[in-house]
Amino acid sequence: MYFSLALSQPLTLFPVAIPLPVRPGWSVCVEGIPTAPIRFTVDLMVGADNRALHADFRFQYSTTPNEIIIMGYKYNGAYLGRVEFTSFPFSVNQPFHLRIKATDTGMYELIVNNTLCASNPHQPILPATAITSVNVNNYISVTHLNLLCSM
Repeated sequence: MYFSLALSQPLTLFPVAIPLPVRPGWSVCVEGIPTAPIRFTVDLMVGADNRALHADFRFQYSTTPNEIIIMGYKYNGAYLGRVEFTSFPFSVNQPFHLRIKATDTGMYELIVNNTLCASNPHQPILPATAITSVNVNNYISVTHLNLLCSM
């Protein structure tokens, strides 16, 4: 059985280990509220430091407001494969539902409030089957986390 957690208090214990092997078609859902106009991040971790997917949702980065989604991965200490998307459906203090899907074709899709916002190929070095945990951090209050979701 996969892990699903509805929270009465924001979740701060991350990363959360995935108890069963990930397969293509697997999805993780995060419900939360951005708490500051800066950024929040969701990483699909492979071990302690590598990331099969690094999804960074930026209201502002450095001193420039830019509202972009950045997808990539991290391997052996380096962030690689950066792709930027300008579709940005987030607002500070407004709840959202984010589904990250590892598709059967090797893509990762970001679906926010039932709308596809971004997708990019995963890296063969770190396939979805290698994912061991989910990490959510920075300026976000997580209200629900589901490690196997369909909507």
